[in-house]
Amino acid sequence: VYFGAGAVICALSQGVGTLIVGRFASGLGLGISAIATPMFVAEISPRERRGSNCAMHGVFITLGILASIAFGIPQSPPPSGLGETLAGLDVWYWRGLLGFPLIVSVIQALFFFFVCPVDPPSLLVARGEMKMARSVLYRTYGMEVPEKMDLNNKRQAALEFQLRDLKEAVDTAKTIPR
Repeated sequence: VYFGAGAVICALSQGVGTLIVGRFASGLGLGISAIATPMFVAEISPRERRGSNCAMHGVFITLGILASIAFGIPQSPPPSGLGETLAGLDVWYWRGLLGFPLIVSVIQALFFFFVCPVDPPSLLVARGEMKMARSVLYRTYGMEVPEKMDLNNKRQAALEFQLRDLKEAVDTAKTIPR
C-alpha cells in the first residue's frame, strides 16, 4: 500500500514538497518490507533453506538498486538554476521512474492475495487451524499429507515433531501476560 501510494504521489508531484511526501511513503513501505519479508520467508521456508531464502531478500534489494541506477542513466543532469527547465526525455522520464514501483506493488498484491495466499503454519496453529497448518507444512516440504501417520517415515516424523513444537510454542506464548 505504501509503495503504491508513494509511487503515485511521486509520479504526479508538482513540487518538491509533494515529492518528499511520496518518497517518505515509499520509504515507509520499504522499511516495513525490510522487516516483514525476511520474517515471512523464514516462516514459510523449510528449516534447511531458511537462511539462504532470507539472504535472497538482500540480493534482490541489491539487484533492484542496480536496476534503478541503470534505468536512471538516460537522464540528463538536473537543472542548474531556477530559470532552467527540463527538456526532451527528462520532461516525463523521471515520472515514469518514480511511478514504476506502482506496477511492482500491484503485481505483488495480486500475487499475495490471489495467486499464492499462504499463511505460515505458525499463524495457522495460533488460530487453532491444525489441519490447515499441517497441509501448509507438508506442502512447504513438497509432500502430501498422508491419510495415515507413519512416524517410522523420517521426513513425516520430522514434520509432525515440527508441528508439535509450533503448537507448544503457541501454547507457551498464550500463557505470557500481555
